Amino acid sequence: MRGETIQLSPRDWLIITSIPSSLDISKLARRVNLPQSTVSRRLKSLSTQISISFCTSKKAVGLKPTILFFTKPPYRLPAYTISARTALVDCNEWYMVSGLIPETYVNEYIELFVYQPIFKFIGEEKLFWRPDIALELGVINITHEGLKVNYYKLSKVDYKWNMPDRRHIDKYDMQIMFFKEKYAFTPLTEILQKINRSNSSSITIQALSYHFRKHVLPLWIGNSVKPYRKVGDYPLRLHVFECFDAEDLALKLALVPHIYSIYCSKDGVAFTSQLSV
Repeated sequence: MRGETIQLSPRDWLIITSIPSSLDISKLARRVNLPQSTVSRRLKSLSTQISISFCTSKKAVGLKPTILFFTKPPYRLPAYTISARTALVDCNEWYMVSGLIPETYVNEYIELFVYQPIFKFIGEEKLFWRPDIALELGVINITHEGLKVNYYKLSKVDYKWNMPDRRHIDKYDMQIMFFKEKYAFTPLTEILQKINRSNSSSITIQALSYHFRKHVLPLWIGNSVKPYRKVGDYPLRLHVFECFDAEDLALKLALVPHIYSIYCSKDGVAFTSQLSV
């Protein structure tokens, strides 16, 4: 793995690396010491190159990140499926299905497919790139050439994420999470309009704000920011490893640029990336 990243200015990299710990654009602007209008313009300009998602702990709400591979195209995708796509595995065309499954229904979910998967990965938690932590630990540096990774420091780091305890959520909490996962900085007023258009009953902004503060925010583990490279030059890959200390490996992977989603189980790690390999 090499350390080169997409070509952006140091100011843009400062904004990007501060996104994971910023709840909204005003907090992001204060963190990078720039006017909010400037930060908003830069985010709009970068919107074709990056995606920003509000992320909550999957384990805390009882969901299992699940990845299944089939040799034949699956039919009638069950509920809780997130995506289904073709994938090249050792030059063979397989079919990959991913989902977030309630932990008590994982086996039933798999049994709903006409064909049984040739390979399955059932995770305990989903992590993501944390450039803010990587900067703090000295694992990455912002330069005029992009982000540079210090792999020696990466090999020595020992840190933990503060993960929330198990919590119950309701339909309004899930709707807030759904829209903010699409774009982390979506304001509650905009989410309110979308919820009230889609529901037979309406909710007030005061009630929605309560749901966000009391139910959703305690589950927040940061924002995922993905600065995508050109897919033609850097195909999106899924890597799967069996290992003894999966959590330690997952936490280290979360510090490396162009590693995106990281799924951690008790004895393995799966992650998506656009690494130079």
